[in-house]
Amino acid sequence: MFFDEDIIEHIVTETNRYASQKNKPDNISSQELKCFLGVLIISGYIQLPRRRMFWEREKDTHNDLVASAISRDRFEFLMIHLHLTDNTIDKNDRFAKMRPLFTHLNKIFLKFATLQESHSVDEAMVPYYGRHGCKQYIHGKPIRYGFKLWMGCTRLEYVNWFEPYQGATTHTGTEYRHLGVGAGVVLTYADTLKSKWPDAEFHLYFDNFFNSIPLLTTLSKKNLRGTGTIRTNRIPNNPFSLTSMKKKLVATMSPECANH
Repeated sequence: MFFDEDIIEHIVTETNRYASQKNKPDNISSQELKCFLGVLIISGYIQLPRRRMFWEREKDTHNDLVASAISRDRFEFLMIHLHLTDNTIDKNDRFAKMRPLFTHLNKIFLKFATLQESHSVDEAMVPYYGRHGCKQYIHGKPIRYGFKLWMGCTRLEYVNWFEPYQGATTHTGTEYRHLGVGAGVVLTYADTLKSKWPDAEFHLYFDNFFNSIPLLTTLSKKNLRGTGTIRTNRIPNNPFSLTSMKKKLVATMSPECANH
């Protein structure tokens, strides 16, 4: 459903264009590309030290399904020349070479999404250990090194929308930048939901990185509900003091509990 004929033909066209620019044969077909993608999927759950081992003759590594679908040299040719867009790209977008795929997936994800009231907005990490200016390190996460994605998902973990983080040039709504990065992510996802279901009621959940009083006010104006923890420094004229509240809590506790 997600890699339909439109995106397959787009990748074939751009890959052949790039191969011809390198003076190599531009005769890659849609069927070859589908076999190539199939090998990538298989290599995700049948893991070998090197992908080339799928084509070796040893019985403990050889894979008949892979070897009969596409030759090793042809697979490596596609791996070298795989392209999603021409090299005349937007230099302000650090994911410009992947942008056509991201745009297509966001469109197709929403197309097959089912209407649900509750949605979660959070970050996710895609593991990556190579060199790239957008690679992130987040302490305490199960995946500490990789690309950070902003994601909007349903209660049942279906991804409706995602956007890779790239600093100040992250593709979220420019009209929300005065509210901060977190609020801009939530409101961009809210607009995405409203674009398909303009009359539906939604309830968005998020953590304290995203939440603020202006965000909740803006969601309310859009007839949307929001729930999330909030940082004390984001509450104007905050009457609460965590230090004094902790002292009062300790004072009401028994000596045994206070020592713990």
